[in-house]
Amino acid sequence: MNIRLFGHLRAGFGLAGGAKATIRALEAAGCKVFPVDLALATHASVDHGISTISTALTGHDELMHVDLVHTNPNVLASSPELLDPAQFTAPIRIGYWAWELEQFPRGWERFFADYQEIWCPSSFTAQALVQRSPVPVVALPHLPDWPRLERLALARQERFSKAACDHPFTFLCLFDFWSTPERKNPQGVIEAFQRAFPLQASQQADVRLVIKTS
Repeated sequence: MNIRLFGHLRAGFGLAGGAKATIRALEAAGCKVFPVDLALATHASVDHGISTISTALTGHDELMHVDLVHTNPNVLASSPELLDPAQFTAPIRIGYWAWELEQFPRGWERFFADYQEIWCPSSFTAQALVQRSPVPVVALPHLPDWPRLERLALARQERFSKAACDHPFTFLCLFDFWSTPERKNPQGVIEAFQRAFPLQASQQADVRLVIKTS
């Protein structure tokens, strides 16, 4: 099966990572994927070793079985110029939406009409979507880049083996301001850390909280 996948493939944020994970899953299932990058002005391009990804929209139209749009409705609502209806030539069009809460935002419903099916990364997300979706919803989990993760794990293990054993136990929180701090709730992480480790206790326990933002 030939699938043309539209996604934020060169950006450095969650939806971009999800799109690349879906490409891996589809290729592992034997599909031929033709990726198309949807560049966002809000997110600079990042080199993730995906130089083979093509941005060509023509030349394979007659061979396409599925057009898969791998981004959320709120992104398309704020940047409608990302997609041109003329780009879609496959007989089946599928949307891939990601959300982390029990209910997805009001206003997404009007985008259901653009697709014959919706995919999402988990059964939890599928349960939230199916409550209001008039089209089938299918959970297609992200496929991690296992070789890369194994290399990172080995490198990390080597670093820690060479480092002193007295470094503090570290908690990490990361979030993107574009995804809104209210939804990612870094303040809640800070409060939870402070409750678990009051100032005097944290000094005795030798722990720290690192917050990485973008």
